[in-house]
Amino acid sequence: MQITPDLVHLMTDYELSNYLPVHGDRLRLRKHLKQEPGKKKRQLLQILHEKLNKAKKGKKKKDNTSSAEEEEEDMRRYQRMRRDR
Repeated sequence: MQITPDLVHLMTDYELSNYLPVHGDRLRLRKHLKQEPGKKKRQLLQILHEKLNKAKKGKKKKDNTSSAEEEEEDMRRYQRMRRDR
C-alpha cells in the first residue's frame, strides 16, 4: 500500500506508527509535508544566482580560496538554510 501526503494528514500518530515506528521520523515527515512546496528549489536557485552574480562581477575572494573551498562553503550555507527552516 502506498501512502500519499493526503493520507498522512488524515492518519493518527498511532496509525502512522505502523509504518514509521520512530516518533521523530513521524514528526519530521509531518513537518516536511507542511512546508510550502518549492522552498528547497528556491533556496538552490538563490545559491545559484549568488554564484552567477559573483562570476559576472569577476570578483575573487580576498583570501584566494580555491573553487573546492567555495563549493564546500556553499554546501555548508545550504545545509544551514535547510536546518533553519
